[in-house]
This record gives sequence, C-alpha cells and structure tokens, in this order.
Amino acid sequence: MADGLTRRPTQIALLGVAAAVLIGIALIVGSTGRGPSVGASPSPPIVVSPNASTATPGPSPIGQAPYRLSVLGQQGSPGPTITVSTTSDCDPLPSEWLRHVCGLALGSSWQAMIGPNDPFGDPTSGTGSPTWWAAQERATIDGDTSLCSDASMETWISAGSHLGGAPEPGSTPSPVHPIAGCIDFFRRTAATGSFQINDQESGNPSMSVEVYVDPGAAAEAADGVAPAFDPYVACDLRSLTRDLCNQMIAGVSTALGNSQSQVQTLYAQSVPAECVNSASPCPPPAGFVGSVLAGPTNKTEFAFDVIRSGGQLHVSVVPYKP
Repeated sequence: MADGLTRRPTQIALLGVAAAVLIGIALIVGSTGRGPSVGASPSPPIVVSPNASTATPGPSPIGQAPYRLSVLGQQGSPGPTITVSTTSDCDPLPSEWLRHVCGLALGSSWQAMIGPNDPFGDPTSGTGSPTWWAAQERATIDGDTSLCSDASMETWISAGSHLGGAPEPGSTPSPVHPIAGCIDFFRRTAATGSFQINDQESGNPSMSVEVYVDPGAAAEAADGVAPAFDPYVACDLRSLTRDLCNQMIAGVSTALGNSQSQVQTLYAQSVPAECVNSASPCPPPAGFVGSVLAGPTNKTEFAFDVIRSGGQLHVSVVPYKP
C-alpha cells in the first residue's frame, strides 16, 4: 500500500511519512482565516458513543487464515510459491522483519493485528511497524476495504499524497479522498492478483516477497463504498490511539453537519485547538482528550475540542485564531 507494498505492473505510491509531516499538516490547516461558525452548532455538544468509529467493528475472533507468497529473486522474479499456514512457513523469507510480518499476517482479520498507534506511533519502528504492515497485508489478501475507513489508513494515504512537493503556482490541487483511493487500490490489486512487500526495517529493496490475494478478494473489494464526506485526514498517532482518532473524526464529521461541504482536511491532535498558537500558558479544559481542526476551503476553518465526561466523548466548537 506504500513504498514497500506495491501492485504490479502499475505501482501505487501511497507512501507513509514520518511524524514531521504530521506537524506540517497542522501548519497548513492553521494558515487560513477563521470562517463562519459551523452550520448548526451542536448545543449541547455532540456526544460520541464510546464505540463510535469511522472504521468497521473491533477484532474478529482469533484464528488463522493461510495465504500464499513467494520470495523475489535479485531480478524481481518470483520464486516457488509458499503456502503460509504456520509461522514456521515464514522461515525461508530473507529477513527477520519479513518473517515477523509474515507470521503476524496469518491472523484472521486486520483488526486482530493492528497496533493502537499504527502506523506512526511506535518509536522503535516508525512507519515500519510490523503490526501495521501485517494488517495491510491481511486486508489486501482478503480484499477487505473496511481498513480504508480506519483513521490509520486515512492518515497513511493522506500523508503520502503530499510527497510530490508543493503544487505549481496558480494550480488547484485535486482534493484528497483517502477512502476512495484505498478502495480503488484494493480493487486494482485484487484484479492483478498479487502485490509486493519490501523489508521496511532495513530499507533493502532486494528483500522482497510477492503476496497473492485470495480468490474471493475481487468480489469482496467490489462491495466497498466510499462515503460522500471523504476528506484528507491526519491523526497524530504518536499521542492519540487509532480508536480515539476514529471516535474523534466520527464525532467532528457529525458536528460539521451541512458544513462538511466546506471541509477538505481534518487534523486530530492532542493539543487544545485554542492553545495551538497561544504564547501564554494554556491549560486544557477538564476531561480534554484531543482537538480537531477542519478546513480549509474558501479560507474557512473550524475547530473542535473533544472532552471525555461520564464515559462518553463530547465534541464542541471552540474559537481558533491562526
């Protein structure tokens, strides 16, 4: 799905980036003027169910699902096909990182293996988190587009879309629709029948495997549907868990109401929105868990704080001065 997980013959460059890019996103979102208030401002605040999420339900029962792969040679040609049914079947792979991901990907669903801060939250592995790559691998094998609506995947694709440098002066960049792009990737990969994973820990492109999708992946991916509201999403997964990000994005999407049409970017962070540019001490409100900045379209921006109270999350519009 990113630089180490590719589809042939046309490679998809949905690249993951380091945490510094997420900081840059915050600066981009904060560069526009304060626009009109959100359509129908929620009063009282929008209440988010503890299980609310833009993604699909939680982990499936623990189980194993065999799959097939082959080790790529020096010229990129696949070797003999290996059926991975146990972790010992991963032994022929050329690196410890690939063997680790190979074993993890035996899980019955991506939800059962993804980490709470994937893909950017593990300081020991960065974007090379084995649980993140295993989750991507399993979802791609199955054609399971439910991964596309998870905040982790939306952030991964959204951040990767900005790796081409600044747009040309006077140009109008196309809006980023990460869920739609992810679903399209799953469909194209299922039609091709295989994809590659490179060793992300060593960065050595010669350490690669070809992974084959399940026969039912194409039909499964065909059922994926992108929502009408599909903005660029950036969750700071260094300080927020993916479950919390999912709940925050879901709550703010509801709070925006008719103003969704004015928004192309959602940035979830662990700093109160009103404190981002404060020069003086700015303590967070009681029960604070995070904030979301929304914009910019036609120089309109909205800001929300998310508070935990009584076991529920409450989303409220707050002032924001860039």
